[in-house]
Amino acid sequence: MSNSFEYIRDFVPSLLTLNERGYVKSRESTKLEFKLAFNWNDAEEYSRTMVGFANNQGGYLIFGVKDRPRQIVGLQNDNFDQVDPEKITQFIKSAFSNVPNFELETATVDGKNVGWIYVHPTDQKPIICTKTGNRCLKDGAIFFRYPARTDVISSSELVRLIDEQRKKEQERWFQLFRQTASIGVENAALLNLQDGVVSGSGGAVIIDENLVKAIQFIKEGEFDERRGAPAIRIVGELTGTGRVIEKKVDPELKYRLIAKEVGERLGFSSGGSAQNATALIRYYGLRTDSYMHEFTYGKQRIPKYTVEVVDILKEKIKAGEFNPSEPHSQEMKAIRRSVARGRINIAKV
Repeated sequence: MSNSFEYIRDFVPSLLTLNERGYVKSRESTKLEFKLAFNWNDAEEYSRTMVGFANNQGGYLIFGVKDRPRQIVGLQNDNFDQVDPEKITQFIKSAFSNVPNFELETATVDGKNVGWIYVHPTDQKPIICTKTGNRCLKDGAIFFRYPARTDVISSSELVRLIDEQRKKEQERWFQLFRQTASIGVENAALLNLQDGVVSGSGGAVIIDENLVKAIQFIKEGEFDERRGAPAIRIVGELTGTGRVIEKKVDPELKYRLIAKEVGERLGFSSGGSAQNATALIRYYGLRTDSYMHEFTYGKQRIPKYTVEVVDILKEKIKAGEFNPSEPHSQEMKAIRRSVARGRINIAKV
């Protein structure tokens, strides 16, 4: 997987897994809301929920799921397929101070088609309602996503949100100063994302405004241009390492598996799946930011891993480096001993 959209899309089926009674296990939460159907007449309600997600941690709005009881009924018409994302964008733009980034698509789950919209958490919080609508929009309101509901933000949450934004702003300035100092003021230039002017000691360059909104730098011959992604191509050699700027991925979407789930997907019995998976992850040097993220739940810190970890370890199984059906084989014992002694070779990946 190479970008955020793939993580977001692939996470949808896990939100709609069924229990033994055929009901959806997941409940509505701070990051999830179900809708029975999609109808553009309810655009105010949808936009209110989307902005509430954006002002908090982001989240999914899924259509074609009945909430009580939680059953997948599927979309009964093509209303969702026919809606233009630009129409959603323009509606939100007309009613709010900013438009959050969002993705949408249909998926087939349990033989039924559902529609989903994922809203990214916005960096510029809060998004504020700028007009009073016919249903649930109110000029000046700040909508926020709470567990299983979207509501006007409380004073305590607003204070916390503003404080977080202030800290992020300070960190951005510190980062800019550090980067400027590292390359030298004489070599630095600033890009104004509003007017497209790049200014520095060597003068100024103006970039077309159509590119400024979603600018990405791509080194010739090194990166492929993504479908629909506006880009500036720099032909020739770049000093240092070039990179494509991506949207931030919600860690809960990217890092989805605890050690036990990794072990079970590899084929270890449930009793020793976590222990063996943890040993293998350490042995093959997979406890890096690319594959692992530590989540804090109260006072607990729990590492979770990407699905790529399973793919990498399955390749090791094919190569005969260990066999999950023989958890006490000489190979697995050797791996566990190496990990216990701190002998980890990241080059093995």
